[in-house]
Amino acid sequence: MYKYLVLFILLLANSVYADIIINEVMADPSSCSDSVCEWIELYNNNESSINMTNWMISDESANDSLESSSGDSNIILPGNSFALIVDDDSRVFHNFNVGENIIWIYVDDDAIGNGLSNDGEENIILYDNKNMTINNVTYTTTASGNSFALINGEWKESSPTPGRSNENNQSHSNDYSKISINEFLANPIGDDDSSMPDGEWVELYNKGNDNLDLLGFKLKDSSKKEILIDNVHVKESTIIDSKDYLIVYINGFSGFLNNDGSDRIGLYDLSDNLIDEISYSNSKEGLSWSKIEEGWQITESTPEKKNKDNSTIKEIEDSSIKIENIYDLGSNDKAEWGSNIRVKLLVYKGDTEKDTISAYIKGSERISKISKTNFYEKFNSYTITLPIQIALNCDNKYKDDNYDIVVEGLNSKDAKEIKIAGQSKECRSVNKEVEEKKESIKKEGLKEDINNNVNKITGRIIYENKSKEASRLNVFIFIALLIILSLVLLYERKDIG
Repeated sequence: MYKYLVLFILLLANSVYADIIINEVMADPSSCSDSVCEWIELYNNNESSINMTNWMISDESANDSLESSSGDSNIILPGNSFALIVDDDSRVFHNFNVGENIIWIYVDDDAIGNGLSNDGEENIILYDNKNMTINNVTYTTTASGNSFALINGEWKESSPTPGRSNENNQSHSNDYSKISINEFLANPIGDDDSSMPDGEWVELYNKGNDNLDLLGFKLKDSSKKEILIDNVHVKESTIIDSKDYLIVYINGFSGFLNNDGSDRIGLYDLSDNLIDEISYSNSKEGLSWSKIEEGWQITESTPEKKNKDNSTIKEIEDSSIKIENIYDLGSNDKAEWGSNIRVKLLVYKGDTEKDTISAYIKGSERISKISKTNFYEKFNSYTITLPIQIALNCDNKYKDDNYDIVVEGLNSKDAKEIKIAGQSKECRSVNKEVEEKKESIKKEGLKEDINNNVNKITGRIIYENKSKEASRLNVFIFIALLIILSLVLLYERKDIG
């Protein structure tokens, strides 16, 4: 019996989830029993996916918690997508002609609420995980087999369109086939399970024309370990824009990708369907696996950038040092002995465990101090300026000539010739001080001769230096002791006689 519809919608809740709406209700199915064929359709009217974990649906008589059909703890409704809430028995009996890629959500028993009413008024309420009302709908009755559907902003009795647009009965399907694994770093420098942006990562690429939210998607390796694509494993948003990249970081998860031996990475959607996969073996530390056309190569890491062909792999692995410029030379392009110069270096550290480079100046022997610095990160370029102290040459040990600035380390080396000539100000100051001391000593010596030495004609003692005076004094003391000893012996002999 046909019954007229009386339907109205209460105001949407002021919630961050307001884009989740109740879009269609099947309360009186005709093709099968209510216990396995009642359903409520939700629609996410937003580009972003929404996590509905721990949400509830109610008919005012009873509340039902929601469960994911995949068995996951999370319930994710993708952007611009439909979800169908059914009772627990529908896990076995899928008696619905539904749209593609619909999200199935089950209630925790054999009825939605207390069973959707076919006669009289019924109120359906959707709650979030904080028990806040997200959306609700009140309806009365419809003809058996018809649904209540939101069409162009108004609720009407309609032929059922589960998982499809109520306006044109067309299903909407996000084309996740446009998402592919594009690059991954299985063996980073340092700890593989470091916090992002360090550690292992997998880069995805969206070659389609639509932005897609991958919240709730998973990466799995060959041992079935999983990385959930969520806000813990991406820097900002889980949305991957059209013709753009999304980096999924392992971010502390241990033992995901193998460094040695073979492994596999698979990308799975919310229904655990495989979207893309890649197998690999034996990664190289600091280098990533990159998709070049339709093949895979080990090459330089280029996160969120176009991949580089590995024709440059030799250049990538080898370190290089280049002397770019020399500062602090005089106007005649030469350095002075004892001066400081600065050397600008372009350094690339490739695949080497060595960290140190040294810079010095040499001819037939080294004529400067050695300046050192360290570079720890592989496959990185550096620009650095090192000071070099040239030796003083106050004694003219070295001749003015051309000498080589040498920079070496990281299994690489570069050299550049410079002219060194002329004493530095410091050396000239030292020489001046030495001359002044010599002159002072000379003057002091002359003055002492005048004051202490006398002409032999005057009968006075001629000045002798202190060492001679000390020698003469010792002789006098020795003679005096001999005299005293002789007197003592004579005295004792006299007593005996």
